[in-house]
Amino acid sequence: MHTILFSLLPLLFMGTASASPQKTGKRSQAKSEKNATFDAFEFQIPSEWLAAKPEGKKIRWTLQGKRGMSLSISMGPLETKLSPQQYLMDRMGRLGDKTAPKYYGGDSTGIPFLGLEFDMQAGKNKTSLARALVAIFKTNKGLIRFVATGDKGLFLLQRPKLKRILFTFRAKGKPLPQRLPSPKQDAPRSRPSTISKKGTSSRPSKDQALPASALKKGWLKTKVADLTISYPQAWIKTKPSNNMRLLELHLKGEKGEGVLTAYYFGPSSGSIRMNLDRWKGQFSDPKNIMEKEIKGAHLPTTLLSLDGNYGGGMGGVKAKGRSRLFAWITRTSKGPFYFKLVAPKKTVDTWEQNLLEVAKLIR
Repeated sequence: MHTILFSLLPLLFMGTASASPQKTGKRSQAKSEKNATFDAFEFQIPSEWLAAKPEGKKIRWTLQGKRGMSLSISMGPLETKLSPQQYLMDRMGRLGDKTAPKYYGGDSTGIPFLGLEFDMQAGKNKTSLARALVAIFKTNKGLIRFVATGDKGLFLLQRPKLKRILFTFRAKGKPLPQRLPSPKQDAPRSRPSTISKKGTSSRPSKDQALPASALKKGWLKTKVADLTISYPQAWIKTKPSNNMRLLELHLKGEKGEGVLTAYYFGPSSGSIRMNLDRWKGQFSDPKNIMEKEIKGAHLPTTLLSLDGNYGGGMGGVKAKGRSRLFAWITRTSKGPFYFKLVAPKKTVDTWEQNLLEVAKLIR
């Protein structure tokens, strides 16, 4: 059922509304918005939007713009065995083009959510660009999916209003969060990436070697957004295999190779507890679980290590045999950065002390 929402075929229009932009200053904001409901939840939408039409278990709005532009917006329950991160990755992998996505995440109303915005692959007969926003709310009643797809021009006009829905989604009767993104705000912050083209080559990169006085002789360093990552020269840095990854470092081992990856999902991407539990949930029969704050790290860092049978995570591949997870969350003023390595247990054991030092030295 869920694949229907992402179809590029003509959509069944259940209603129309004006798509012209409105002034949304502080004085007019209250008048320009109204509460809408879905199940036991409510959120804010523009007053000019017509009431959503029921469509099975979901609700849908369809907005009509100039020159035949249209935008389909829907909300409904999501039944999937994938985690929200895996589901979003799958959607973008199936429908997104090579343009870097924009990330959303937060829990300002007590309901965690994650979302991705990306350009869609146009079909053979498509001449206009299409854009999509897919977000998943994790509620006490299960997962709820929000989807907006349509012509890119109209999408960009409506983007602040779509974002408003994400950041005001809450249980019925709960007050709005005190701090909300401004409706005038432009594009949401994309995942930061200041790595140079040389640093993202598919061949081993030539990162700058650190002075022996600063770190072990022969170690290298690279930039990930505003962070500096130091790592052993024996590790091979390659171009990330997908555009959700900020960094890939390949670690060799007798029993097989491992890849240390880095991710960033915006200023707020769920609680630390939620993400640690998500990592744990990717393993069956987990043992030797170690969870702690890393002492002596330059930035606040939470470590999680365990071994078990890995079922595959966000962008990861299901592994045969017993694997070990060595992952940490580095908290910065711009939000958390996620570092994750899953590899044969012996490979991780071999590099454990180096991995711990890498986590400590991030600054």
